[in-house]
Amino acid sequence: MLPHDALVKVTLAPVEHARGFFRSVLPPALVARLDLSTLTLLPTNYVGRWLGQLYTDLFYGVRFVDGGAATLYLAFEHESSEARRLVPVRFLRAKAYFLERWIADHPEADRVPPVIPVLLHHGRQPWPGPTRYRDVVEVADADRALVEPYVTDFRILLVDLAATGRDEELWQHAFEQSTTALCRLTLLMLQHAPDNPGLVALMREHLGLWQQVLEAPSGMDAFLAVLRYIQTVNRHVDTDEMRGFVVEVAGAEAEELVMGKTIGELKQEWQDEGREQGLAQGLARSLLKLITLRFGAPDAQTEARVRAASIEQLEAWTDAILTAPDLATLLGRQP
Repeated sequence: MLPHDALVKVTLAPVEHARGFFRSVLPPALVARLDLSTLTLLPTNYVGRWLGQLYTDLFYGVRFVDGGAATLYLAFEHESSEARRLVPVRFLRAKAYFLERWIADHPEADRVPPVIPVLLHHGRQPWPGPTRYRDVVEVADADRALVEPYVTDFRILLVDLAATGRDEELWQHAFEQSTTALCRLTLLMLQHAPDNPGLVALMREHLGLWQQVLEAPSGMDAFLAVLRYIQTVNRHVDTDEMRGFVVEVAGAEAEELVMGKTIGELKQEWQDEGREQGLAQGLARSLLKLITLRFGAPDAQTEARVRAASIEQLEAWTDAILTAPDLATLLGRQP
């Protein structure tokens, strides 16, 4: 998982943060019709594990004020993506997979819930790709009017943190109106942290925002998550400057953490931790694909167990996947 995706997921997987984000970025008329108090993060079995690029995307369930159901699908894009020109196709595949699983869970239904696609982009330049499916369908101009009535089309709601012009208003609204400090801080750092030599000065300009994050429930965990992101994406941060900022903001609560180790030492620890976590995540993804091929798609409990397993355990399961007679036998194997 890329550091940008990890930070967004840490921030927006909890619905208390996602609720304010969607309230800010969805069209006001739609917000008025949704009961965002019912917002829930849907289980991962609704996300296509066979679509590698969807591992960090999030699906949320929400209800309309009159009781009808809807789904919000949030995807993340950053500037290093090479396939952004076909992002509408990615959304179509994800929506189709989601609805396939939904229909399996609701066999008596004769209609499906709407799936509203939202794309959060945080590259250095404004989003250059298409946001409508019809824009990636190749058809001659002379034939377009004849074909389009029979071709799927939908629009992606784009939240572009690097946007200019009219979309700048959307970014400003999301930044100013999101209901939690962590959400606002995450949006700010996504846009300005990567390789910004003046980042610490910018962080000091928003000192109050950092303090609000710390004062919230689980504030220190959130504070450290944002710091880990900064240390990963910014090579220009001065160690002493960052250390001074952390002490100033976190005070006595973080004194042992900061004074006991320099930010450079913490950075190395976080990078080592990131390498180990990346290896475990890669092994887990590969194993889940093999399990699906041999025994069928695993249930949510099995998937959670695999994703939480140690590297040693994952290696033992992978070694046994081809010879285990069933899933229960495989998962009973110890390293």
